[in-house]
Amino acid sequence: MAASMSSKSTPWTFVSAFYEPQIRRVTLHIEIEKCNYTNVIVEPHPDSSRAGSGYLEDRLVELHAEEPETESASFERDQIIEHIVDLCRMKYGRSAPPFGSVIYALTLGGIFQVRSMPDHRLVPALRKPTETFGHDLPLPPLVPRSKLRPVAGIGQFLLSQTRLVEYNGKLHIAKGPLYPHRALLDLSEVKNLIALPARHPNVMGPPTALITLGETDDRVCGFLTTYHCNGNVEFYARALREQGKLSPKLLFKWALQLVDAVAFLARHRTFHGDLKPDNIVVTDKEDIVLIDFTRLFTTFVTASPEIRKLCAGSGGTKLGIPAHWPMESVLPSEVYSIGRTLYLLCEGVEMAQVYREMGWTQDAPFPTEFAPGSPTPPELQKIISLCVSPEPCQRPSLDALSKMLRTAQKRHAVKKRFSRPTSPKSHQHSKSEGKVGPGTFYMIRSKLLY
Repeated sequence: MAASMSSKSTPWTFVSAFYEPQIRRVTLHIEIEKCNYTNVIVEPHPDSSRAGSGYLEDRLVELHAEEPETESASFERDQIIEHIVDLCRMKYGRSAPPFGSVIYALTLGGIFQVRSMPDHRLVPALRKPTETFGHDLPLPPLVPRSKLRPVAGIGQFLLSQTRLVEYNGKLHIAKGPLYPHRALLDLSEVKNLIALPARHPNVMGPPTALITLGETDDRVCGFLTTYHCNGNVEFYARALREQGKLSPKLLFKWALQLVDAVAFLARHRTFHGDLKPDNIVVTDKEDIVLIDFTRLFTTFVTASPEIRKLCAGSGGTKLGIPAHWPMESVLPSEVYSIGRTLYLLCEGVEMAQVYREMGWTQDAPFPTEFAPGSPTPPELQKIISLCVSPEPCQRPSLDALSKMLRTAQKRHAVKKRFSRPTSPKSHQHSKSEGKVGPGTFYMIRSKLLY
């Protein structure tokens, strides 16, 4: 059975490794399938103090700790990692471990194996609901993580701390903290969503439930949110593009909805802070929904120059829009991110490739340029270029951006209408009757105002 399970049918691909010397832990970041990720943790064996124990986990930690790295050490390290990936591939197939668990590679009973369990360093950092969120907000119901059934699914960009799960016969996205030092910060997204005084169709709603460690342990390890079957806007757009169905009309609709969602947040004196294709999903009606409201981190490929400069100059202590910034400074930065998001989406840039080549916080050159024959509609190219102006004062306001998009949308619709080929018969009929064909100048305005 295991032998027939090839890497092609159930791909698990090693992406990167992170070594924490203070605690002697190696974390392997692994792609399961179609941008679904999980982590594998490798730590020294409890009996590793014995000389000549020969535990593979010990050796992998040693290889990451050694400096400088030799060619033979690099080869040995890669072999151990590939062995771990093979073990994961055979044991889990296309599925990630249950929500709230990571994979450990360790020796048990003399056998090197992989096993899913909660991160023993994360669990002590978790707190009960009122300790995590306070007493002032109405909290959603509690659900133990054992009640969530993991589901293998593609079309979503699911990081290591997120899972597609089934609960009470319905599909949900389960999300939780990944690192012990960020546990309460990551869960602050729940508070941010509940605290919004109103709802918006293009902004994710409050969590369906809080996820606890167990039926008798109500420490919060995550939350449930709405699952959208069309998944991530990048993957959905790519699928439409491959079918020749990604229309400018739909791109304009998404652009307007994105601006409207950011304007809604601004009216309530808040912001998103990490606008990018990964943080947008598509509903069954092809509307977009903005997700991920932690508001603590940012991705450099879509972040404004002023935010990148601030983060890069902080030595890694700042990774997002500062909470003390006035909205007058925040909104131009959000407009820049809207422009970059639309650029990546319209141009069909694969975010997974961007992360592999540049990472999340590497300020590498990535210009917003449109080559001849660009798939981005010309009307959108001009607007995107304005949004990504280097100076904040040169970027349009959200109101101006919305008006420009609507004007460009109408202009494109009119141009498309007049560019339609006319059959000889219909042309002759119009000329003889001296009338314009019905509907030639009649446009139905999309319902984009909420």
